[in-house]
Amino acid sequence: MINKSKNNLIKFALGFSIGITFYLFLSTAFRTIAWWDINEYSLAAYCLGIPHPPGSQLLVFLGWLVSFVPTGLSAVFQLNLFASLIAVSAILFVSKSAIKIFNNQSDEKNYKTDIALSLVAGFLTVALSETIWQYAVQFTPYILTALFTSLIIYFAVKWSEDISNIKYIFIIALLLGLDFSVHRTNILLVPGLAVWFIIFNKKIFLNKNFWMVSIGGGLLGLFFHLIIIPIAKLDPFLNMNNPSSFTSFWDYVTLKMYGGGMLINLYPRKAPFWDYQVMDYFRFFGHNFLSPQTLYLPAIVGALGLGAMFAQKKKMAIGLLSLFILNVIIAIIYFNIPQNFFRDFARHYIPSFIIFGLFIIYGCMFLLRSVTEIKSKSSQMFVKILVILILILMPVMQIVRNYKSIDGSKTYFAYDYASNLLSYLEKDAILFSFGDNDTFPLWNLQKIEKMREDVAVVNYSLLNTKWYLNQIIQRDASFPMGLNSEEINDLQFSPWSDTTISMFYGNDTLSFLVKPNVADKYLMISEQVMLSIIRENNWKRPIYIVGEPPGYAMSWVSPFLRKDGVVSKLMPTENPELDIELLKNNTLNNYKYRGYNNPDIKVEQQDIWTLNNYYTSFLSIIQHEYQNGNIESALEIYNNLNKILPDTVIKPSENILKIKIELKNRLFEKNDLEK
Repeated sequence: MINKSKNNLIKFALGFSIGITFYLFLSTAFRTIAWWDINEYSLAAYCLGIPHPPGSQLLVFLGWLVSFVPTGLSAVFQLNLFASLIAVSAILFVSKSAIKIFNNQSDEKNYKTDIALSLVAGFLTVALSETIWQYAVQFTPYILTALFTSLIIYFAVKWSEDISNIKYIFIIALLLGLDFSVHRTNILLVPGLAVWFIIFNKKIFLNKNFWMVSIGGGLLGLFFHLIIIPIAKLDPFLNMNNPSSFTSFWDYVTLKMYGGGMLINLYPRKAPFWDYQVMDYFRFFGHNFLSPQTLYLPAIVGALGLGAMFAQKKKMAIGLLSLFILNVIIAIIYFNIPQNFFRDFARHYIPSFIIFGLFIIYGCMFLLRSVTEIKSKSSQMFVKILVILILILMPVMQIVRNYKSIDGSKTYFAYDYASNLLSYLEKDAILFSFGDNDTFPLWNLQKIEKMREDVAVVNYSLLNTKWYLNQIIQRDASFPMGLNSEEINDLQFSPWSDTTISMFYGNDTLSFLVKPNVADKYLMISEQVMLSIIRENNWKRPIYIVGEPPGYAMSWVSPFLRKDGVVSKLMPTENPELDIELLKNNTLNNYKYRGYNNPDIKVEQQDIWTLNNYYTSFLSIIQHEYQNGNIESALEIYNNLNKILPDTVIKPSENILKIKIELKNRLFEKNDLEK
């Protein structure tokens, strides 16, 4: 056993590690919304709502409680810092597991105070690895997954020391049940845990008490998920799928809207198994622990830690290695990632990264302890200095490698885009969006920041779901849908052929050519609803669309759209002329473009998609000025474009860049001729 003073030293080392880690997380945390899940989950937490299936209701509930803490910070920043606290807690429990295993193999003579330094190095190396750090600075379910993994391992280690104590089995089962309301990723640990239990107690599965506490703990954890039903009954602002009855709740948890089956789709493989799916895992493992920028040291020290554990406590090493390997294999098979998917899957590999993090922390402690066993004082000093340098280098290199690419403290791309979309619409506008990133950020600003609540932001894709259509008419009886609940419930894919739909505008008649958009035979429900909305609205409220409709949607509307900036307005004339002054004012004066000319800010694929929308506004103005002979004005706007959105910092798509180059050549050729 270690004495009290050394216990205090360990506590100091952990406290110091927590302080440094949290400071770095605080420095790099997003101050406001970013793309993808942070928008939806911060909104869900703020209004105690229901996010998309399978959801993460435990995270939402905890975030809702945190939102009441009076910090004076913005709501989203406060939730992002809560994610940082969760991340720090996860690494704390991983470290405590490593300490517990290590202490059981150390005696008083070999346990030196130097171990505190190794603990700090290991803690920081794991906490500042790419994936953990990435999700420690934004409020999403994935960092809560890391905490649950670390807690499951911690209590599994405690049980291995006292296999007769079934309370640890109960806690592990409870955590796995609760994980159903986190993001389900830790359920993939179950086969590895089964091996763990067998290693330490061969007959455990014959013990009826084991089954009683396992089933009881798991069910108790699962029952927490039922909190979704009463929350949905309150009809919060975000109420995806409206799981307010047991039937709709079952549809929600079984992911019926995604095809059902609890999202199990193992075969056929959606990409080459070995060359793509397996290598995808190793690519992200490399980003975290096996990168040349870190001299491969985290992986080397982790492998050393595992080897040392094998030599010192074989059962523990076999158990943890089994947990690691089985989790990696099952994650690769289960998630069946598609080739060139628009988001990376590193978030689903977090449990295995946490387990390997334990090996790293253990390896750090083993390294310094081993130095004390060198008999020659001069050799011991030399090796000790070398080891300390390695231990210091690892977290330092993690910081150097990851800080810039993860830092979200100056990132306002999502916030500015949402604000630009909302702020300059006409009063009581209806705005149709198409994806997560042009919907949830807008809802977030409307609900949390009370920005342009008069605008009805309607997601086109969700118009295919009857629960969403019913929500719209129940919440706003004046919304011009032209359908009641019975008519909504009767909606379905309809056989359709090319049809001209006529509408009146004053004394004029407008004709929309509506073509089938499902297998060239059917019309999607969303298209039917759009037709009904436009008819019922009868030009009373202005209707806008984010950018231009994607290829799969609303082709019949496109000829009647006028580009007003990052939105296009539905007009009562075909091929309407640009309102060039409005477009100029929005693009050149109203919109914010923070970060697009800063090469030090992290850029995601979504930032490029957003950039394309901005570019088309600039290029439309330049094209208009060129065609009207305003060459000097066109050149001035072109130069402004290069200052505000320089393609040397972030490149737009190839098509947009090609148009820009063609315009540039025409402009400068015309300008030279005039001179």
